[in-house]
Amino acid sequence: MLTWFACAGLALTVAQAQTFTGGERQFTVLAGGEGDWQGVSYQPTPAKAVPMSFSYQRRSEVQRAGGETLVFTREIIDPATNKPMRMPVARVPWPTGVHTALLVFVPRTAPGVDGMEFDVLAVDDGFQTFPSDSVRVLNVTPATLLGRIGNHETEFKPGISPAFPIADLVVPGKTGVPLALAVRMDTSVMMLYLGPLETRPQTRSLVMVLPPKAAGSRKVRVFTIAQAMPKPTGR
Repeated sequence: MLTWFACAGLALTVAQAQTFTGGERQFTVLAGGEGDWQGVSYQPTPAKAVPMSFSYQRRSEVQRAGGETLVFTREIIDPATNKPMRMPVARVPWPTGVHTALLVFVPRTAPGVDGMEFDVLAVDDGFQTFPSDSVRVLNVTPATLLGRIGNHETEFKPGISPAFPIADLVVPGKTGVPLALAVRMDTSVMMLYLGPLETRPQTRSLVMVLPPKAAGSRKVRVFTIAQAMPKPTGR
């Protein structure tokens, strides 16, 4: 019999400025599962490595992006020279037309032949695509999930959903926005998560559905990242 487990976490972060002067590109990272994050750095130049902080409960600090491909490395000892060197563990082509990106790092079960340890989903995280007072669902599992958010029924395919305006999801008489996730079985539907999504003024909420933590398990985890947003100018 298939069993599922869903746990909810909430992390409210202080709003981070998302537009550098001159329209420079920027990104944050999220951990899309359990992995070895120790020592993973962003390598904007051969001589510079910026340590990154990976969590599945909050975005990292904002980083400026340089080049058409972002390179992330880990320090190892070169067996030929016995000296430290930086080995690429992820390469991320910058998404076309995007100025603010969210990079979701999904650990591979084993490094590729090229040494890559992570697959990376790069999504548009800008204000226009993901505005204040809205919700997006990030499905990091390989399954298409059946969803009900507010009174809106939908499917969440692997990847990122469009933004749902909170105003369209509020159910009269309910506290917060009702959220339900399920998976279709051979002859039935199995509920994965059911609970209210807390909403606060001038925030946006990213609901992340993670794959099982333990190999061979069929349990999923659900986390909500609520990010405070700056007030519109002129108010």
